[in-house]
Amino acid sequence: MRALDRLSLHTRRCVSETNPRGRLARILYIWGPSLAIMAAIFGMSSRSDLGGPDGLADLLRQWALRWPGLTPIIDAVLLVHRYESWVGHFVAYALLALAIVWGLHRQWPTGRRHWIVAWSLALLYGISDEWHQSFVPGRTPDIRDVITDAAGAAVALAIAYYLLRRTGQDANSDQMGRVR
Repeated sequence: MRALDRLSLHTRRCVSETNPRGRLARILYIWGPSLAIMAAIFGMSSRSDLGGPDGLADLLRQWALRWPGLTPIIDAVLLVHRYESWVGHFVAYALLALAIVWGLHRQWPTGRRHWIVAWSLALLYGISDEWHQSFVPGRTPDIRDVITDAAGAAVALAIAYYLLRRTGQDANSDQMGRVR
């Protein structure tokens, strides 16, 4: 028996639905990744010091004045920094959507709409995150962030669906993503 198969067998025994600790372990096994990503997004959204795009830019400009030799490197970092927030949103919601679809496939193995539901839940969480930011001093909600969240979730789910179909796995079964 391969190590992954033994681990899977052990995990199934530990998350048995017959005892209360097993049920909790199963819920955490299924939904823990999604909840952890949601908590990380919420934590980042709660920070006032991430609110303005100019904090890092001002610091780097001061360094460029102090050390002129770093100017080309700092200019490149400033160019990337302009898109840092969008990249962060894209990646965070891509991971969230993948974690949600993974949980949906584990919770309800025969469902056919997991991919759409995962995208919709990621989008709803993105909207609620922007609403949450409206209450954080120094932060403002931005519709472009929601659009980036939706795009990140859609691209990640589309790639995952394509890769599963290409490898011959049924993208709508509970075997999704398991090593053969």
